[in-house]
Amino acid sequence: MDENLAAADRIDEVDITPPIAEKKQNGFIQSAKNAINTIKGKDLETKIEEFSSEITMVIEGISDDQERLDKTNQQLKDKLQALDERITAIERTVGKKAVGITIVRQLTWLAGIVSVAIIIVSIVRLLG
Repeated sequence: MDENLAAADRIDEVDITPPIAEKKQNGFIQSAKNAINTIKGKDLETKIEEFSSEITMVIEGISDDQERLDKTNQQLKDKLQALDERITAIERTVGKKAVGITIVRQLTWLAGIVSVAIIIVSIVRLLG
């Protein structure tokens, strides 16, 4: 009976932490080393060149898209300015009562055009 009590006391002293965490960490480190070893040497240089050329192509494409968007945005600004000048000319020629409804319609179209331009630029910037 004394042996059982002595064994029970020793159980508290024994480290019962599972070695699973060490195995997982070693497994991860080993898999990372294996991945690095698979791309060493000539393959590494080739892959870096391929990656660089692909990234360069993507960046050039994004730059071209941004230039087109800037041109489109400028065109829209020019059209909006022309519409504003047109509204001003109409206000001068027609009485203020008749112009009120026309101005509201034109301002609605103007707001729609500006909104669409802002949305298009936002989407492109989000994707780029």
